[in-house]
Amino acid sequence: MTNVQMLVHITGGRADGGVWPQPGHDKPLKVSKAEAEDLYLAQLARPWPGGDEDDQTAEAAAIAQTEALIEASGPPAEQWPPAEPGRMGTRSEAEPVTDEPIEEADEPAEAEAPRPAAAKADWVEWAVSQGADEEEANAYTKQQLMERYGGRP
Repeated sequence: MTNVQMLVHITGGRADGGVWPQPGHDKPLKVSKAEAEDLYLAQLARPWPGGDEDDQTAEAAAIAQTEALIEASGPPAEQWPPAEPGRMGTRSEAEPVTDEPIEEADEPAEAEAPRPAAAKADWVEWAVSQGADEEEANAYTKQQLMERYGGRP
């Protein structure tokens, strides 16, 4: 007989009338060598961590079971997507830690024209910021403002 540890739960009964144990069960399932090979090939079970010896000590069995559980838990979880230095709260080892405030950029961010759905008043304000005379901008239609100052047809 061979001791195996189940990796997947199988529903239904066994040929001998017994039930399949749950994965991670604390006692090995004793099966014939042929059945063990079938279970291994189907990736439903693996050899019992403590081996096939029925006379091993309780301490050796406990150690083997603990090692099997650690192995079954797999590698530690990885952060996905991997963190890039300077992003998502991480910093590279090359970045020094300082208490100095973060300096603002000298150049202001380039403003963008209002969206086509924006109100005419927003377009007038935009045209004035681009150098148009306010009275002249108010005289234009919204469409004319979008064509002349928004780069929109």
